[in-house]
Parts: sequence; C-alpha cells; structure tokens
Amino acid sequence: MMTSINRRESMKSYIMASSLLPEKLWRAAFLINEDERIEAEEFRLRLGRPFSIVVRGQQKDIYSGGKAVTVTADDIEAVITSATDHSYHSWEEQISRGFITAKGGFRIGLCGHIGMGERGRVLRDITSVNIRVSRQIVGVGEQLAQRLMKNGFKDTLIISPPGVGKTTLLRDMCRVLSYHYRLSVADCRCEIGGSLMGENAFDLGKSDVMCGGNKSHVINMLIRSMSPEIIALDEITEAADIAAIEEGSYTGCAFLATAHGVSLENMSCRPLYRRLFDTGVFENAVLLERVGGERICRIFERSFENGQACWRGDDNYILLGDRPVVKP
Repeated sequence: MMTSINRRESMKSYIMASSLLPEKLWRAAFLINEDERIEAEEFRLRLGRPFSIVVRGQQKDIYSGGKAVTVTADDIEAVITSATDHSYHSWEEQISRGFITAKGGFRIGLCGHIGMGERGRVLRDITSVNIRVSRQIVGVGEQLAQRLMKNGFKDTLIISPPGVGKTTLLRDMCRVLSYHYRLSVADCRCEIGGSLMGENAFDLGKSDVMCGGNKSHVINMLIRSMSPEIIALDEITEAADIAAIEEGSYTGCAFLATAHGVSLENMSCRPLYRRLFDTGVFENAVLLERVGGERICRIFERSFENGQACWRGDDNYILLGDRPVVKP
C-alpha cells in the first residue's frame, strides 16, 4: 500500500508530466480516475491513433464523449516544443538519439524518419511520442538496500525489462545507500535526480550527482574528484560503459547499475552483457519483474563451481517497498 506522502508525490509527478501535453490531451489525461493517475507509467501519442496511458503495464485508450481522443501532428509538435522550451535546434543532437529528457527527469521517447542533416543524423517527421512519468517512491528500495548492505555492499546490477521500474528503484536505493556510503551518481540523462536543484529535484539523500556527459567520462571524473565508495548509473547500453566500469572497479569503487533484460540467461547470451559478466565486476544481480500488478525482485549472488562462475538465487522474493514474499 502506497503511503499518503508517496501518493501525493506520485500525483505531483503525474501533473508535471501531463503539463508537457497540449491542452486537448492534458484534459484527456485527467479523465482516468485518481488511482490510475497515481500508478500511470507512460503517455503514448501515435499520429492518427488514440491517445493512450499505460497503467500497471497495460495501455488504456482515452475516450471523451464516447469518442477516442485522437493524436494529431500538432499535438506531437506541441509536446516537442514544450519539452525543448521552444528551442528544437538546441536539442537536435539528443533528439537524433531518439529521446529528450525534459525538466523533472521525464524521458520522452521519439519515433519518426531518420535522415541526414548538415550536422549529421537527424530525426524528422516524428510520428510517435512516449512520455515516461518519472516519480519518486520513498521506501521502495529500502528493504533491498538493507539486504545488499548486510555483509557490506558489493557491486550490484539491477536487471528488468523496460517499464518495470528500474530507475525508480535505483533512485530510492541511491537515497538509502548515500547515508551509509560515499555515493556518487552518474546521471548522464538527468533522469535519476530529475534536476540538480529546485522543486523538480528528486531526493537522492547525500549523493553527489553529476548530470550530462557520457558515462565513461563521468565515471572517470567522479572517481578523480569525489572519491566515491559507490557509483550509481542507469542503463548500461554500450561497450564504453562496460570498459569504464571495469577500469573504475580497479580503484576499489563499487558500482550500482541497471540494464535491460528478462533473465540472467538472457543477459549472458547477448555479446555486450556477456562481456559485462566476463569482467567479474558484479557480484550481485537483482532480477526485477512484475507479477500480478506487483513489482518483485530476487537477489542472485555470483559464486564458483568447478572453476566456473555461476549465479545462485536467494529463495525469498522481495515485494518492493513491503515485505519478503514467496513468488506465486
């Protein structure tokens, strides 16, 4: 059960995310009930299709007056204009990578036509927009963090499919761990902290936060300047990220990171992540998944049998923000 404080903060995040929408879609966003707004995860805009909201992993088309609220080209343009503060060209490089991070840490995914412009690859004729409702749920990572600290924190990789809540979990774990360790955050897309200052900033406790840049550069900067015991980062996606983590691990710094995947077996079959496992940096893996509308996770520890590395899973699943449970 979400606390009244977390319900209030979740509603605040929903209101902030919906403010990126044009008036027609903003009004439509408030046609769903309060509980759905609190648990909403994404706003989905597809040109010529119904405006939809993802709640508990399910897409819900929005109707007004018995008719679907249909997304137009003007609606999509209005979202991009709002997110870029009327300065599209200043954001062109980020847009070319398929996303924008708006104030408050709201990641806006984009789809359209990839072409070449004067300054390289550009994304034009945008036909789909996905606004993720970034929110803070204080306490969601408390029990997991305490379990990982029990015998001293060791390098940990959080694994889950997209949209299950890796960043929300990582955000709260940064808050908890920062009161026990010198923790720095490589927040390269400015999503974990939301913003460095002001009302849009998430509570990361005593963390030292570096926004922008690329992960490999930021990791090196943090190690040199902040002497962290733990560095947290979201979504390992490139070989350069892995190289920086491996090099950083030689300094004695531990890492808390996330990656997309559905299982350890799935991860080890993909060349990029097989290399990540082969480095031997991560001693713990946390598998995060959604079961019956709830988010649960399980801790795996790396061990060795007959000279080969293997992963042993804890028998207890953790219901995030609550108590240990047995998986149904």
